[in-house]
Amino acid sequence: MNDVAKPGQTNAGQGSRKTVAFVGAGVVLAVVVIAASLVVYRLGKTGEGNNRQERNIRSFLPAKQADSSFPSAVPTPTPLLGPGPFACDPYGFCNAYEDSKRTGCPKTYADRYCLDECQKTNVRCPK
Repeated sequence: MNDVAKPGQTNAGQGSRKTVAFVGAGVVLAVVVIAASLVVYRLGKTGEGNNRQERNIRSFLPAKQADSSFPSAVPTPTPLLGPGPFACDPYGFCNAYEDSKRTGCPKTYADRYCLDECQKTNVRCPK
């Protein structure tokens, strides 16, 4: 039998060779994917991969100080104590007065919020 195809005919052997080549390439690709998955699985199981990732992440983060917590807490401002230009108006709002003692206010504050005491009627300035 002659393997050479005549004009207008296809060679059956060439088609089967291409199919074998594609199947072989698919098998090789599947083996490579499975091997890579096993490597990734083992790195994750032993913890080596996680440690490597943590080291990479830490190289980008700023160094922590030994005595501070991360993230650092922002201190809240403390109110100013003592007498000052602020006093509670008759309606319960903290206002700045030029001379709060002269207007008859019972208590003055250095804090611009009057230490949140304006709800008390005994510290409000008279009408």
